[in-house]
Amino acid sequence: MKNFKGIIKAAALAFCVMAAASCSSDNDEPVVSETITTKYEITIDLTQDYIDAVDLTATVFYPDGKVRHEAVTHTNNTWTLEGAKAPDMAGVSITGVVKDNLSKESYTLGITYNISAISFKNGREVGHSSDDQKQSLPILKDELRDLKNATGFEVNAKTNADGMTSIGNADIDYGTNDVFGDILEYILVTLTDEQNKK
Repeated sequence: MKNFKGIIKAAALAFCVMAAASCSSDNDEPVVSETITTKYEITIDLTQDYIDAVDLTATVFYPDGKVRHEAVTHTNNTWTLEGAKAPDMAGVSITGVVKDNLSKESYTLGITYNISAISFKNGREVGHSSDDQKQSLPILKDELRDLKNATGFEVNAKTNADGMTSIGNADIDYGTNDVFGDILEYILVTLTDEQNKK
């Protein structure tokens, strides 16, 4: 009888252990996040004439809505901008003012850019877009002085909530247009949305 009770107890104990293990394995699966992250890479190369003739400022628009201004003093410029959650947008605008001390009779204002937008879900790439372009403007010193605000350039990209990426229309301006359209519109809409949530 003692042996029979011992067997019953052992069987009951084994059943409890198996049930607990079964319940535990149901909850051990990792919770998978559906958050989409983003990475934007922007390279803007300028001719040395551009650097020599124009005081340039880059306005960098980060995916989280932050904005930073920095002087552009090198011919090769690269920005890597990462976003924690889509939808978002990122880009760079460059503006400039002609320098007073122009020493050459003519200049070539040249821009080459490359931009890529990549989105990831759970570490796996789900969207990828890229674009590149090259333009240049040969210009005489006196004509360059007449422009005053001699240059503008904007390139941007965005990612929607599903991870689809797209490149905005690059706007290269040699003193005649407003280059801030897409980015400023995005910032104003984002700020308005944030204010409405409060």
